Amino acid sequence: MAGSNFDTSNQSYRMITGNGIQFQVPLFQRNYSWEEEQWDDLWLDIMAIYRDQEEEEHYMGYLVLQTSDNRNYLVVDGQQRLTTISLIILAGLQIIQELVDGNSNREENEQRFDLLKKQYIGRTDPVSLVSSSKLILNRHNNDYFQNHIIPMRQHHVRGLSASNKLMKQAFEYYYKQIRTEIGMDGLKITTFIEKIADILLFTKISVSDQLNAFKVFETLNARGVKLSATDLLKNYFFSIVNNEQENNIELDQLDKRWNKLIETLGSESFPEFLRIYWNSTHKIVRKTNLFKTIRKSVIDRNGVYSLIEQMEEYSGIYLALNDPSDELWDKEQSRQINLLKMFNVKQPQVFLLAAYFKLSKGEYTDLLRYTVVLSFRYNVICRLHAGEQEEHYNKLALDISTSPSDLKKIKKWLLHIYPDDVTFYHEFCNKELKTTYSRNKKIVKYILCQLEMNLENKELDYESEEISIEHILPENPSDNWEDNEEFNSDKNKYRLGNYTLLEIKKNRNAGNDSFDEKLLSYEKSSYKITQRLAKLYTDWNMEAIERNQKSMAQSAKTIWKIN
Repeated sequence: MAGSNFDTSNQSYRMITGNGIQFQVPLFQRNYSWEEEQWDDLWLDIMAIYRDQEEEEHYMGYLVLQTSDNRNYLVVDGQQRLTTISLIILAGLQIIQELVDGNSNREENEQRFDLLKKQYIGRTDPVSLVSSSKLILNRHNNDYFQNHIIPMRQHHVRGLSASNKLMKQAFEYYYKQIRTEIGMDGLKITTFIEKIADILLFTKISVSDQLNAFKVFETLNARGVKLSATDLLKNYFFSIVNNEQENNIELDQLDKRWNKLIETLGSESFPEFLRIYWNSTHKIVRKTNLFKTIRKSVIDRNGVYSLIEQMEEYSGIYLALNDPSDELWDKEQSRQINLLKMFNVKQPQVFLLAAYFKLSKGEYTDLLRYTVVLSFRYNVICRLHAGEQEEHYNKLALDISTSPSDLKKIKKWLLHIYPDDVTFYHEFCNKELKTTYSRNKKIVKYILCQLEMNLENKELDYESEEISIEHILPENPSDNWEDNEEFNSDKNKYRLGNYTLLEIKKNRNAGNDSFDEKLLSYEKSSYKITQRLAKLYTDWNMEAIERNQKSMAQSAKTIWKIN
């Protein structure tokens, strides 16, 4: 992460909290939320290294900070860890203070207390007892942290919020652990604190502004390190409102609306929702440029409130598009949403989100059907370019959002990227779907049920456990099958032409039988596509698989078709 906008280094906690350094959790960052499981995990890790002289450090992960002067830092990611380490040190200081109060090595312990507090916590004015601490928390936690925990006056406070109560409990947890495992000894406690300051190692990433902080989020998330980009967005939005001197009551109300939105969507899902919402009403933006684009667009209080209001309106539809069981859908709509989920296609959500507010319920049901057919052709069978599809869907969503739209007009848009019958037939003829993957197994079962319904004209539930997929050439052929390496390859086993439907009991009995033996079960099957195999084929080989798959592809052209 080289370049003038980033400074990356591995540093111990001692180095991070050097002289004159101050950390501030943004006013609107999330509250302290670690619980006993996290406290205990950290304590066990610390004690394992503290007792084992061979281990030299414990890695605490990334610490993402924003600074303009390399002395005052906003904590973009890492406040839970920094706060908890401060609570460990403060718990140790509490015990040293008790030793001083009890005249146990009073002079030495006073010196230890003062030096440790100045090094890791900050200084306290001897007259006002006001703390000037190295760590300043958010607007909900800081008052309790500065005025009760740091001065060690937290024991008799009443009416604490949930997050402040967690800080109090964390302090008490570590106080008990230090008393029990380190002991009531000022020298031992000082040695312990100095030791953990050296063994706790962070990757410190300093950035110059919020835009660069967001780039860090994107980069680290791509590497599997989950940071809260949601918090970064919130800080940006709320800093705009706060800078325009919004009063605390309105800020609290806005905070409640935001938290409800995040609670509804889930913090990890929120960035994806924001991208899909944004692309349904604006020109397409790639994930890496989303924050930059929003930052340019949302520049004042009205922009913040307008965006949150629209997100509140769209969030319910977004959640429903990801949940077939949502009460928003009727039975047929639920079925189509379930198919899109099974296909694992997200691209249509941008125009489906926009279209929900423009179409009647019946029109929207038809649009869902068209979307399923197009997704099956484009994504499942043909596997065409997803980027081109996404750009086209964005243009469609913009057209729906900004001009009068009806189903006929939307359908014309969809037909522009609709794979024609020749392309679809060719790709279907060569399609392999490996049923060792659960999603593929569902799709194969769905395809076979649709083919059967096309012959028999009766409803079949592809999710029914009573219906099973039969591999005509078994996945593990017995000696009864021709010992032909080319024929017995995975390519043939998992081609669509090698699948059919069979009742569970018949499937179990057929197992790895020879094709001649399987034909007896196929003749007695209630499924027309399976009976048809017994009538048309006397031998099963590569030519038979090819022929059967071409027949399936011919039917598929009429089944999955936008009329």
